[in-house]
Amino acid sequence: DMAGLENLSEASMLECLRRRFGARRVYTSLGGVVVATNPFERLTGVYDDPRRFRAADDAALLEPHPYALAEQAVRGLVRDRTSQALLISGESGAGKTETVKYALRYLSDRSASAKDATSAAGVDRALVAANPLLEAFANATTVRNNNSSRFGKFVRVYVDPLSGCVASATVDHYLLEKVRVVDQNEGERNFHVFYQQTRGRGQ
Repeated sequence: DMAGLENLSEASMLECLRRRFGARRVYTSLGGVVVATNPFERLTGVYDDPRRFRAADDAALLEPHPYALAEQAVRGLVRDRTSQALLISGESGAGKTETVKYALRYLSDRSASAKDATSAAGVDRALVAANPLLEAFANATTVRNNNSSRFGKFVRVYVDPLSGCVASATVDHYLLEKVRVVDQNEGERNFHVFYQQTRGRGQ
């Protein structure tokens, strides 16, 4: 936790993040905030075992990780019966889109595992399955990011406070960069859906 640094300054924080990034530890705590550094590659072992967060005690959930944040949110809702929020922000290319997907995937997997193994896939799976469709219509390649969200979104996940299972979800979108349809900066592309449609014409 960087809040425990003897000299908490911009320089010491950046050095801490640099060292942790070099050790392939892309998540770091700063008080109640999780700071992520985008590795721009798939990391093995970081997201492989979500079950350990569900079985962990509250102290273990202080580990900086999207799964730990999602588990804290579910426990807060079930135990305290109060709404929870995860605010994921950062500059373009910081990894916001991927972090949201990991948090939603955790909630979906947690919900599905709490249900009967024979039950049909429901809203918990649809929560994750809908994401590629949203990205097709609202994400694009920029000079800094191959899958940049060109809109803001507010995802509401309704969780049954008794079971901890996902009951329903909604996605509000706003500030879509509509001008990209007719004009893109040099080295950038239009929304993914146009290229996907063109590629699919010959199939």
